[in-house]
Formats: sequence, structure tokens, C-alpha cells
Amino acid sequence: MKRNVWIAVGIFGLVSILTSCGNSDTVVNGYTIKAGAKLRGADLSGVKLSGADLSGADLHAANLTSANLTDARLTSANLTSANLTSANLRGADLTGVNLHAARLSWASLIKVNLNGVDLRDANLVNVDLTGAKLNNAKLRGAKMTIASQSIINEYFDDLRGATMGGTNLTSADLRGVDLRDTNLVGVNLTSANLSGADLRNAKLSYANLVSVNLRGANMGVVALRLANLSSANLVGADLTIADLSYSDLTGANLTNARLNWSNLTGVNLTGANLRGADMFGTGIGLSSADLTGIVWDSTTRWPEGFTPPPSLVMT
Repeated sequence: MKRNVWIAVGIFGLVSILTSCGNSDTVVNGYTIKAGAKLRGADLSGVKLSGADLSGADLHAANLTSANLTDARLTSANLTSANLTSANLRGADLTGVNLHAARLSWASLIKVNLNGVDLRDANLVNVDLTGAKLNNAKLRGAKMTIASQSIINEYFDDLRGATMGGTNLTSADLRGVDLRDTNLVGVNLTSANLSGADLRNAKLSYANLVSVNLRGANMGVVALRLANLSSANLVGADLTIADLSYSDLTGANLTNARLNWSNLTGVNLTGANLRGADMFGTGIGLSSADLTGIVWDSTTRWPEGFTPPPSLVMT
């Protein structure tokens, strides 16, 4: 009889061990971490979930403050109103995730996939989005003051009126984005692609726009005072009534750009390409601009009575 009992116990123990070994789910703070997990309001602050699969999980209003979610899979997860302050999501896949009204201040989102993500009303203050992908992401109402790098290919309405002053958007993909009325004072858009973007009435004073691509962009009434646009591509851009006072356009390509009635007071246009540019109405400001080494041709339209210096390259 005893022998039978010990055999039964042994078999039960073996089954338990095998079951345990076959279970890949992780339990943290009493919560099971797995794809599709129900974690609404869960307290997962400071937890280490690197590489975890939380795809489709419900994390509404969950506390993930300072959590380590590097390389985690969060595709289609619900993170609405979640607290991700100071969380590390470097390399995480957030494709289709819902981050509406989420708190992400000071979070690391380096190289994350945020394609199609709903970030409306999210707090992205001081967030690091270096090398991230946000194709078709929705950022209307998001707070991004003094944030870090990101790559965004936006729907036409999602950024309109957003506050993104001081944001670092180095190498950002913002082709065709609607940034009308957006506050981008002091933003870093070095080497960003804003071709075809709508920047009418946007505030870009003090912005770093070195080597930015603004080809064909609509920039009517834009504020670019003291902005750095050196080596910028402004081919065919519309800068009608723009404030470019004291901005740096050294080496910029303004071929066929429209600058009618723009404020060019103190602008540095050294080495700029002004072939086909229309600068009618810029006379007063243009007279104080630095036009050293500019390139222009017979299609360049100057203000009435203005005599430009010889073109560096005669055409």
C-alpha cells in the first residue's frame, strides 16, 4: 500500500514539474503576463518585462511607471490612460496599440514601432523617440514639449494645433503632414523630411532646420524668426508673408520658392540658390540681408527697384 502511495506521489510530482516547465507565462505581482492578458488597473510599476509578449493585452489605466518593457511585444494592446512615466520601451513593438491619454513623460521609446498608434491627448513631455516609427500615428492634443527624436508620417489632421515646442524630431518623416497653427518654437528638425507639409501659420522661431527637406511645403505666414535653415531644401516652397527675420539660410535651395511679402530682415542667404525664386514685396527687409555668393538667374523675381549682387554662377 505504502509503495503504491509513493508511486502515485512521484507520478503527481513529475506531472507537476512537466506542467510547470511547459508553462511560459510569467506571474508578476500576482498578475499573469501573457498575450491577451486582462490587466486593467494593474500595478506593474518597476517590473522587468523585457521581451514579454503582451500583444492584445488590456492594460487600461495600468501603472507601468519605470517598468522595463524593452523589446516587448505590445501589438494591439490597450494602454489607454496607462501610466508609463519613465518606462523603458526601447525596441518594443507597439503596432496598433492604443495609447490615448497615456502618460509617457520621460519614457524611452527608442526605435519603437508606433505605426498607426493612437496617441491623442498623450503626455509625451521629455519622451525619447529616437529612431521610432509613427506612420499614420494620431497625435492631436498630445503634449510633446521638450521631447526627443521621432520619425512621424502623419495623417493630415492629427498634428494640427499640437504643442511640440522644443521637440527633437531629428530625421523625422513628416511628409505631407498638416502642421497648421502648430507651436514648434525651438524644435529640432535637423534632416527631417517635411516635403509637401502644410505649415501655414506655424511657429518655428529658433527652430533647428538644418538640411531639412521642405520641398513644396506650404509655409504661408509661418514664423521662422532666428531659425536655422542652412542647407535646407525649399524648392517650390510657398513662404508668402513668412517671417524669416534674422534666420540662417546659408546654402539653402530656394529654387522656384515663393517669398512674396516675406520679412527677410537680417536674413543670411550666403550661397543660397535663388533661381526662379519670387521675392516680390521683400524690398525693405532684403536690403539688410546677406546675399554673398547667391545664385540666381533671369527667372528670379526681385522687388521693384532692387539691384541684386552678381550671381555666383552665371546662367
